[in-house]
This record gives sequence, structure tokens and C-alpha cells, in this order.
Amino acid sequence: EKMAMERGGKLFMDFSRAISSTLRWAKNKDSDSLRWAREYNPFPLIPMTNFVALPLLQAYILASSPEKEDQLKALEILEASIQFLSENHNALFLTRALIILTLASANLNDSEKRNKTFVKAIALAEPRNLVLSLRMLGAHLDDLLETCPLTDTQRNYLLNNVMTTSRTGQIPDPRDLLTRREVEILQQVCTYKTNKEIGTKLYISEKTVKRHIANIYQKLQIKNRKEAIRLLSIEQDEVVQDKLHQ
Repeated sequence: EKMAMERGGKLFMDFSRAISSTLRWAKNKDSDSLRWAREYNPFPLIPMTNFVALPLLQAYILASSPEKEDQLKALEILEASIQFLSENHNALFLTRALIILTLASANLNDSEKRNKTFVKAIALAEPRNLVLSLRMLGAHLDDLLETCPLTDTQRNYLLNNVMTTSRTGQIPDPRDLLTRREVEILQQVCTYKTNKEIGTKLYISEKTVKRHIANIYQKLQIKNRKEAIRLLSIEQDEVVQDKLHQ
């Protein structure tokens, strides 16, 4: 950001804003990051180098937004980007574009397009070892592993490299992704309290509880309370097992 301010110029400022927005979005679904993704105009597409691809960062934020309108805009950007990257033989960013398109299609519940795109993505990602890019698919990976026609090599690659746990071999604590208030609400959800009961307990409105729960579902990539309870239960079991083996 300092370099962008010193050198000036729209491109430097765009690079800086895109990278910081993506990092903040990945960390805590920052509203300013989503605002940037909604407002930035990626057209005409600029050459995508190994430094950064602005349209793909923008598409990633929009694809993982809970709003359908954002997800549809991500599709528009990705379709243009994929054509552009194919014509310019940029295999690295083409792979990433296909992975983000898989994410957008999954969030739009288009399973046919999701699976078809993922098969293309994994064929390019596996030989290039794009582990982190594939991990952005999160919880969708389980369904993709079950439903897509993958080779044994691709399947083993996903299981052994992409769908691994943390460095310690344990499942990362899902609460690390949440704010303090969201953790409090998640804990109440796991005691089977209703939204109204949670609001009363934490001295907030039922509407606020619903908004926080929606954010929790988005961050943890889950769909309902049953999955939230199961996810927290898995994490707690892993901690117990880790202590038993120490």
C-alpha cells in the first residue's frame, strides 16, 4: 500500500486494494472487501501475470458471497476470464479461474456445472500441485470427491494433499474463523437453544442472532444447526484424542 501511494497510478492502487480486500475477506468476510468486489470494473481484462490477477481475486470474493446476485456476477467475470486465459495460454491462472468457477457453481447449487468444471480444474491443478487454490472449495470437496469421475491419481492427490488436516494432524478449530460474538452464539446453538432463547441469553435481538448465525454458516461453509453441532463435536473429539496421545 505504501508503494502504491508513493508511485501513484491506478494500476498500483488497484493491485493494492485487490490483495488487501482478498486477505481481509478470507480472514473474516470483511464488508469493505465485498464492497470493493462489487464496485471494481474488471473490463477490459488486463494481462494476468504471476503477480496477481485482479479479476480472479474479485471473482473469488463474489463467488463466496452469500448473495446470489454476487455469485452470478462472479460467473460473468469468470467466463470472460477463462476465454481470455485460454486464448493467451495462461495455464496457471486458467486453473485458478476454473476452481473459482467450481466454487461459484457449487454455491449456486448448479451441481452439473460444478462437477464438469471441477473435473477440468483438477486435471490442471494436480500436476501443478495447486493445493491452496483447491482448498478454497472447502466443504464442497467432500461432495466433489464422491460425485466427480476422477482418476485414481487425482483422487489420491485430493485425499493426501488437499483434504488433509492442519500441520499437527488435527482438524483446525472452526472457532478460529469466527468473531468472539459468533463463537458465543455458536456455543449456544450447540446447546440446542432457539434464536429467541439465544437472544435473551446474550441480551441481543432475535434478528441480530439470525444475522450472526447466517455469517457463521457462511464462514464455516455449513447449511444448518445439525452440521454446526457435528463440526464442533468433531473438533472437540480431536482435541481429546490429541491429549490422550501426549
